[in-house]
Amino acid sequence: MKLRILILTLTVLTVACSKEQSKEAPRLDAPDKGGYSVEAVPAAATVSASSGPIKITLNVAKTTIPYSARSLWVKLTLENVGTTGYWISNLAFFDGPMQLWHRHEPLSLELVGDDGEPMTWVSAENHEPPSKCWPGDSAKRLEENDPALLFAIQQGARETFRRYAEQGSPPNPERIWLKPGESITTAPIAYQDLESAWCGKKPRPKPLGDFGEIPHFTYSAGKFKLRAVYRKNRGDLGKEFVKAMEDLGPPGPLEITFVTPWIDIEVPER
Repeated sequence: MKLRILILTLTVLTVACSKEQSKEAPRLDAPDKGGYSVEAVPAAATVSASSGPIKITLNVAKTTIPYSARSLWVKLTLENVGTTGYWISNLAFFDGPMQLWHRHEPLSLELVGDDGEPMTWVSAENHEPPSKCWPGDSAKRLEENDPALLFAIQQGARETFRRYAEQGSPPNPERIWLKPGESITTAPIAYQDLESAWCGKKPRPKPLGDFGEIPHFTYSAGKFKLRAVYRKNRGDLGKEFVKAMEDLGPPGPLEITFVTPWIDIEVPER
């Protein structure tokens, strides 16, 4: 009888401990490329829009952001809702949502302030790290006008330049083939300045769940609006280009322009 009571008591304690742990333990996603699990972070706001075979969904982790942080944590997903596959080319799927501020075709983010005017992102890094800190032969490659590094500087965000410097030129064009029903999401990357990474040898910070960071998006408190834009319109490229494209036939199903609804963002006064 005493043995049965002891077993029952241990069973009750085990169940109680399991329930208590389930309240406190964070939910974990599947391991990411780094080999570790990250805490699953729910979105504070989600908006979607679609046109033709393309659907885009914008998620924001926080809509009220402390002034001391001033980082947007976002993820953008593009889904093929059509009946045939197509190629998508955007560095944001490799290097995080920061890329959406640099190359505005076909995907981009649009942020407006209280006055309704579009805002531009200004980097907090106004210089490159000393060349002695650069990884491998990347400093020499830049001196020799390496096409990949020049492309990363001119067309890419900081993360693209870092990846090309650390890993070398990509072997293939950076584009993704999306089958019907498939989707692709921007890479979850936390911001780190290059001097900290290359000279200070500090480890890369972990992202907020599967969201990517856009740091220093404002230097003042206020209310803002954020939305995602898909824009691929021949008319935006000038009359001469449009005329040259006429020989290729009418615009294809991906040559469309549409936007998501706005998400309200607030940075309270300090």
